[in-house]
Amino acid sequence: MTKEIDTAPLFKDVLLSFDQEPFRPLLENEIYNLIQKQIPEGYGELSPIEKAELIAFRFIEPSKNRNANTTTYFKPLTVTKNEDGTVNEFPSVAMITPDIISYWIARLKQVRHPVLATRYAGLIYDFSFRVTGSKAHYTIAKKYIESLLDLVKQHLYKVPVYAIGKASRALEVSLLMNDAACIEMCKAIILSLENEIAVEDKPGLWGFSYDLLIAGKRKLASAAEEASIIQKLEDRFQDMLLKDSWCTECAATRLLTYYNGLKRPEETKRILKQLESSYAFATEGLSIMQQVHYVEKMYNFYKQFQLNEEAEITLKKLRELSAEADKEMKSIAAEINVSKEDLDKYVDQILQGNSTEIVFARIIKASTPGIEEAKQEISNLSKEAPLQFILTRDLLDKKGRRVAKIGPLSEDMEGHLTIHISNSIRIGTLFLHLIFEEAEKREIFTNHEIIKFLRKSCIIESDRFTVIQKGLDAYFAGEYAVAMHLLIPQFEEAIRNLVELNGGSVMIQKDDFYNLKTFDHVLTDPIVTDVFGEEMALYFRILFTDRRGWNIRNNIAHGMLDTPQFNKQNTDRILHALLSLGMVRLKEERT
Repeated sequence: MTKEIDTAPLFKDVLLSFDQEPFRPLLENEIYNLIQKQIPEGYGELSPIEKAELIAFRFIEPSKNRNANTTTYFKPLTVTKNEDGTVNEFPSVAMITPDIISYWIARLKQVRHPVLATRYAGLIYDFSFRVTGSKAHYTIAKKYIESLLDLVKQHLYKVPVYAIGKASRALEVSLLMNDAACIEMCKAIILSLENEIAVEDKPGLWGFSYDLLIAGKRKLASAAEEASIIQKLEDRFQDMLLKDSWCTECAATRLLTYYNGLKRPEETKRILKQLESSYAFATEGLSIMQQVHYVEKMYNFYKQFQLNEEAEITLKKLRELSAEADKEMKSIAAEINVSKEDLDKYVDQILQGNSTEIVFARIIKASTPGIEEAKQEISNLSKEAPLQFILTRDLLDKKGRRVAKIGPLSEDMEGHLTIHISNSIRIGTLFLHLIFEEAEKREIFTNHEIIKFLRKSCIIESDRFTVIQKGLDAYFAGEYAVAMHLLIPQFEEAIRNLVELNGGSVMIQKDDFYNLKTFDHVLTDPIVTDVFGEEMALYFRILFTDRRGWNIRNNIAHGMLDTPQFNKQNTDRILHALLSLGMVRLKEERT
């Protein structure tokens, strides 16, 4: 680039057209699309100033909930991860050079449309220090704030939410600059904007004056402005009580925070009681499950604002409703069609050979779910039936009580993976049952052979085999409740031995004494993953301790397992996990 920087010739006409008055509303991605269309097919490599224009309008601005700890305000449009762990970004901060910063500064001096001025000034303000080592001049920050506010004042936005974001950013920069005059300008624009765009049943278009001027660390509203903002929230709250519970809640959460901060418990209680009435009205005639959701919300509100008596009353109601909710649940069945010939062939492939040890190793591997396969299946399902992967789901126990929550797939891959593998294990147990049944007929899967295999393990102490023997006797006698109660603690003790033998700790200090870590805590120890691998370590947690999975150890320990669940299928899974202990040997024994 030369010192006399001119507008990129390829895009000059379209860029100049934006500056023709009256200015028209513009979105940054719209500007990008319009200038990109000017590139002829087969044009070749773009010049530095052409690249400067393109990437200027390809960076995106974050939502209002952006992470305050991030180093830059503007973010790449796309971020992709390579197989080797490296990351590709477009556009990347690495693409910005000191010459590009200089070009943007020159363009800022030329341009008249506030949307373009806002973007150039914002990029210079945000990236100058990262690229040149020097902060942008104070006048750039001032220009950035003024352009943001001009954009809002002149209605150069296509959607109102866009204007809220621009006004919020102007205030943020003004506060960082500690510029009193700019802060006052921002306040005036924010108050005016809310009055102009607010729509009663669209809570995203009101309440931001409170969020920006009252709720922050630094209260910016005058006494009169504060009173006006709160009164408008009160009016909206009252107007929507019997119309829209979501709008009511949006006003209520702000009022609750406000009155709680002023230590006015009578107002807090008033708002909560009215909110409860709004929920009750909204859920009248709806299913018990929907009512449970709103009663649980009220319980959390009462607890949050320390109205303990009301919280206890609500919790009692929640328990009563949750018990009723169980009656609304419906079974969902799935059918798997596999021919007897294919089943026999599958079982025979696993049980063939004369080495019991090799057969047991095949059984362990065949019935342990794979993580990557599960992830691919989830990905496929999310495309075929996206709704169930977008919504938050509650997992309820037999009495309708929530035991776990599964968030949207974009936020809770672990939860969806756990649920999916848990279901896969349940289906796979049908095949495991057939394998064990046939192996028993062939005298491979016997009390004697299992004990002989487990004795080779270095993590099962010799005195434990008496108990394991009794557990296996109970299993082969069909006394599954006895077998499960005897075998699960032996598995747990063996895993603790594994951790201690490899230098880990199974104890946790509390005051002046030590307690054993919970079994779930022990199963998350990296030593377990190192020895068994990620797939089997996850399998153990899903089977024994994860509330989103089978959680069979905890359900038995706390008396939560239904009597019919003390069955062969569940005991088969415990035996499968127990068999895996026989694969753990000392290094010298394997070499």
